[in-house]
Amino acid sequence: MTAVIITVLFFVIIANGLHYMGGGQHSSFIDKDSADCMKGVAAILIVFSHVHYYIPNLGVLKIFKPFGYIGVSLFFFCSGYGVMKKYSLDSRYMDGFLQKRLKGVYLPYIVTTVLWFVVNALLLHETYDLNTAATEVIQSVLLIKTSLPFAWYVLAVLVWYCIFFLTAKIIREPQTMLRCLIVLNVIWYIVGILTGVPSFYYNGTCCIIIGCAVAIKNKIKAPSKAALISSVVGLCFSIIALHFWGEVSSLMYTLTIAISSSLFILFMYIVGCDIRFHSKVTKYIGKYSYEIYLTQGIAYVISKEWTVNLKSGFWIVFLMSMVTFIYLERKIIEKLTKRSR
Repeated sequence: MTAVIITVLFFVIIANGLHYMGGGQHSSFIDKDSADCMKGVAAILIVFSHVHYYIPNLGVLKIFKPFGYIGVSLFFFCSGYGVMKKYSLDSRYMDGFLQKRLKGVYLPYIVTTVLWFVVNALLLHETYDLNTAATEVIQSVLLIKTSLPFAWYVLAVLVWYCIFFLTAKIIREPQTMLRCLIVLNVIWYIVGILTGVPSFYYNGTCCIIIGCAVAIKNKIKAPSKAALISSVVGLCFSIIALHFWGEVSSLMYTLTIAISSSLFILFMYIVGCDIRFHSKVTKYIGKYSYEIYLTQGIAYVISKEWTVNLKSGFWIVFLMSMVTFIYLERKIIEKLTKRSR
C-alpha cells in the first residue's frame, strides 16, 4: 500500500507541475527554475531505481527500476549546459573553475564518505582491521573504488569537468570546443567498452555534450510536430530495445542507453517549447539533489537494518535518515569552508 501511495504521489506532483505555455521559440527545459525542478525529478528517479537493492518486494515501485539512467542523464545534461553556457557568456568563468568544482562536488562526497564509515562502525557495527580500513579510505579518497554506495557519478563528472577545463584552456572558442568534446566523448565510449570499465561511467555522458551543444546554439527553430513524434517513437523503441536486447552484450546495452538518454533529452527539450514544468516540491528537492544522491545509500542501509523485523516504517526511517545526514553534511561543509577562508 505504501508503494502505491508513493507512486501515485510522484505522478500527481509531476502532473501538477505541468503548465501549458502555447508554444514558442524558447524551451522552458533550460530555464533555471525548470532545471531545478528537473534535478528534483532526477534525484527521485535515481533514488527509487535503487530501492530494489534493499527491499525484496517492490510492488508498484518496480516501475522505477529501469529508469535510474534517465535521472543520471538529466544530471549530466544540466552539468554540460551549465558550464558551457556560463563559459560562452564569460571566458573568465574558467578562473578558479576546478577549485569551485572540487568544492561543490568532491568535498560533499568526502564528507558523506566519512559519515558512511561512521555509520558502518557505530550503527551497523562493521569491524575493520587496520589494513582493510586504510585501503578502503585511500581508495575512496582517490575515487579508485568508492565505499559510499552509488558514488560512481562523482568520478565521472569530475573527469568531464577536467576535460572541459583543459579543452577551454587549449581551444577557447566554444564552437570548436564542442567539436573537440564530441570527439573526446566518442573516445571515452570506445576506451570504456574496450577496457571493460563499468558501463555507468560512460553510458550517459553523451548528455553532457548535448547540454554543451544546446548552451551555445544562438538561434533554435521551433521544433515541428514531426520532431516531437520522432523523438517519442525513438524513445519508446529504445526503451523496448533496452528491455529485450540490452543484456545481449555490453555494447548493445551501452548503445541503447546512449540512444535512449539522448532521445529523452531531445523529447524534454521539444516539449519544453509548449509546456513549462514548475513544481514547488520538485524545485525544493532539486536544491538538495546532489546531497540526496550522495546520502541515499546511507539512508537505505539504515532503513533496511532498523526495519528488518518490522512490516512497515521503512520509508519513514529512510526519509528521517536522509534529512539528518543531509543536514550533517551541510553543517560540516559550512564549518570546513569557513575555516579555509
